[in-house]
Amino acid sequence: MHPGLQEALLVCTRIALMSVSQRRCIRTIPSIAVARPISTPSDKALAVVTRFDDEYWLARDEDGEFPKEFHRGMADNGWLGITMPEAYGGSGLSVAEAAIMMHEVSSHGGGMAAASSVHINLFGPHPIVVHGTPAQKAEWLPGLVAGRDQCCFGFTEPDAGLDTARIKTFAEKVPGGYIVRGQKVWTSTAQVANKIMLLTRTTRYEDARRPTDGITIFYTDLDRSKIEVRRIPKMGRKAVDSNALYRRAFCSRNASDRRGRQRLQLHSR
Repeated sequence: MHPGLQEALLVCTRIALMSVSQRRCIRTIPSIAVARPISTPSDKALAVVTRFDDEYWLARDEDGEFPKEFHRGMADNGWLGITMPEAYGGSGLSVAEAAIMMHEVSSHGGGMAAASSVHINLFGPHPIVVHGTPAQKAEWLPGLVAGRDQCCFGFTEPDAGLDTARIKTFAEKVPGGYIVRGQKVWTSTAQVANKIMLLTRTTRYEDARRPTDGITIFYTDLDRSKIEVRRIPKMGRKAVDSNALYRRAFCSRNASDRRGRQRLQLHSR
């Protein structure tokens, strides 16, 4: 398990095991798991989330509209960039501190709808932070931090389930870029996103030396002229849409932008 994720889970587990009175005191005590006081992300996030009351979230649960006002409030206060490097407008904090902030977000009226409206942009694009080139980070991260760009996460497929190596969405190399064909399911926020982080195979499973070889991530525009986005009816979290995506073809240009090491590669149109 990634050390940052392990650290975040430790913090969340400790919070979950606290009594109500202990949770009330959480903003005044230092965390054992992080070097900085817990109060920093928790208190400042509280100032945003308390502006959106139960009536706001009830309305979003009834009309199914994305909570764009809440998303904008979180962006304007810098929370969408909590784990992003300071050089690109972020705060440069850890995954553990982001988990503390997300706990504060989800503990109020919006619950998981509030959390899901922002956590996809926090954690989904993190491969750019970890593996992107300086040019890719400079081009892509500021838009995510500022909330100008919203990214959905095209990973899950109906026939692969949790066996990610078995995905069938395939990126074919062609002059000038790649043609991508395939299908994704349970892609959250695809109704409102303008970007997609798309997991593909560039070497077919049966031709790969290892199951995880030949898997490539593309970060690109969500081009609805070449993609069909179908909203999936579901119980709960109505304000954050879930979708099935059918890709007739993606053409990703500028193949020289494809970068990475071993199992992760990034590519931009």
